[in-house]
Amino acid sequence: MPMALYRVRTRLPARYNTAIGRLVSRFAVVEGRLRHVIYSRLEVNPKFGRVAVKNPRIRDSFTMIEDLMALREFTTTVRLKGEGALIPALEELERFRDKISHGVWVKHGATRDPVLQVTAGSYTEAPGAGPVKARINPQAVTVPMETFAQFDRIITQALKQIDKLARELGRQHTLLRKQRERLERDRLRQRRKRRQSQSARKPQPKS
Repeated sequence: MPMALYRVRTRLPARYNTAIGRLVSRFAVVEGRLRHVIYSRLEVNPKFGRVAVKNPRIRDSFTMIEDLMALREFTTTVRLKGEGALIPALEELERFRDKISHGVWVKHGATRDPVLQVTAGSYTEAPGAGPVKARINPQAVTVPMETFAQFDRIITQALKQIDKLARELGRQHTLLRKQRERLERDRLRQRRKRRQSQSARKPQPKS
């Protein structure tokens, strides 16, 4: 619905405060799990990771993960792209998180529930009508409690998928490290053999 001049809500009902806090804090867990996946693939501890990798958006996080997977030739059974896949689900969740945590809640005459003032993107006031820029004419959006519950379920499922991704990549990374260690041992063994062979060929001093 289009936005008019409405009073800003300085206090939200307890159920909204609880739902907003729960979603924001759980989304932070999602971000933390993704950062851990990145740090592990970079083979750095979290201290170095926090210095080298700033807090990326969801798209940036998965771009890094996919690039690192390509460099190491890792694969995953987790569906990352496409309808209903992990990346678009988390991007939608991220947009919702941004709206409810940074948006302004107002009192609207059409409902007793809090209404969110949206100032990003565009919307249409009626079917067939032209787009309206929300930055110029903010949009009033109702956010029922069921919407919070739906996104909460998305987070639960996403965390399971991220954990599965981390396990699969971790197993492949462990195998890669073992291969590198084996190759290094072989190189050291060959080096010792060459040194021993060179020493054996050196002429002995005459007595």
